[in-house]
Amino acid sequence: MSGPRLADLTTVADELQRRVPALSRRVIEDMYRNPFWIERFGVRGRGNADQDGGYHVTYLVEAVRSGSPSVMTRYAQWLRSVLVSRGMCTRHLSDNFTRLADAIAAEEEPTFMIAVDLLRQSEAALLYEAPAPRALQLQALTLARATAVSVRGDYPDWYEESDTGWRHCQDDLLYHLSYLADAVAASRTDLFTGYVRFVEGFLQKRGVPTSHLDATLAMLSAKLEAAGAPADAGLPLLRAVLTGT
Repeated sequence: MSGPRLADLTTVADELQRRVPALSRRVIEDMYRNPFWIERFGVRGRGNADQDGGYHVTYLVEAVRSGSPSVMTRYAQWLRSVLVSRGMCTRHLSDNFTRLADAIAAEEEPTFMIAVDLLRQSEAALLYEAPAPRALQLQALTLARATAVSVRGDYPDWYEESDTGWRHCQDDLLYHLSYLADAVAASRTDLFTGYVRFVEGFLQKRGVPTSHLDATLAMLSAKLEAAGAPADAGLPLLRAVLTGT
């Protein structure tokens, strides 16, 4: 990080330390409005989320104070490995950083843009170096959009006529792909299969047939194959889930 003097950075860091914890708590509260979180991780998970939010602030403030982006980016990469082992995915952490960056930017304090930039860099640091999971991450938005369009074409009655439900469909697909990329990166099929089993139960409780998920994953598999993704970029795992092998 270049530009401001260390003395100036200390002043900014002190002000961030004073104001950002409340923003981080608000971000966690907003995220937990999605029933996925409490059902997937329970009350204990909410406690962990609040604790993690505090850590985000601690490392962010230290990165600003020291003028070293690596403090935050290394933390992000380390925390990703911890969260993935808990049943989360890379996109969950990236989404948290995005929300926190947006909340800080909304404070309209010019000096806080240092922290916003650091959070954006931390998001970028979550891109895998290994080719297979990296390919999934880089193609995720294109694949999710294309798959959502196909699902909507074949099953137009799944959601109401408004676009809200279909935006949720695309968002769900992005999470499917993030779990898939993490499973490929860690060489752990259980990270994806366990997530799929949870989603099946989650949908059943809400009266949504699991056939909806099966059809969506089948279309995602077809899009991934058509995109010419590397052979080890999750396609065999997707097929195994669909066939139950």
